[in-house]
Amino acid sequence: MTIRTRALAALAMAVLAGCGTKANTLNIDGRGYAKSLGAHNGPVCLLKGVLPAQFEHQVVGTLKGNRQVPGNFEGVRVAMANEARNKGADVVENLVMEQDWAFRGIFLLRPIGQGQALRLRDPGALDCLALGGLKYGTGQRQADPQPTSVQAPLAAPVPAAEKASTPLRSESTAGGSYDDCIRRVMRISDPQLRLKGMEACDTLN
Repeated sequence: MTIRTRALAALAMAVLAGCGTKANTLNIDGRGYAKSLGAHNGPVCLLKGVLPAQFEHQVVGTLKGNRQVPGNFEGVRVAMANEARNKGADVVENLVMEQDWAFRGIFLLRPIGQGQALRLRDPGALDCLALGGLKYGTGQRQADPQPTSVQAPLAAPVPAAEKASTPLRSESTAGGSYDDCIRRVMRISDPQLRLKGMEACDTLN
């Protein structure tokens, strides 16, 4: 059995076993799962840094998310935001996302995340985007507000002869999808270079 066949078999076993993207909240001391303070339907703010001191809050627990097979960070962040919402948390501070090695018949890089889940006394007072955070509604990330811009004047029409002389950009030079990128990276034998490649692939999402 070739290495490629073994890798495909390991991935198939992981999928059939129900391994997907998951998130759980643990007690601060690491003993058992944290109790919910009351689920809500509001947004959840994911912060890389610490929540400013002026926001009164209660610590819910340590929130951890992961995906059992290779993938990008966005799915893990969505799962973590949903878990925080179910536990009654409004903010996840000190968010750390990284690629971690896991053994699934072979060693695979999979995305994981960790942060501190907090419940705010006044969730409406927090401007997540102003703090540089990522704001997630129910199951999806809310985009940053776009600044109002002045509409530029319409350009003059390009003569047909000039259009014909302009070379078209081929798909091969336009860059590949995330899946294409991952397939190329998984062929790299050096673990450090492969890790950097995985990080580069995440920018395609």
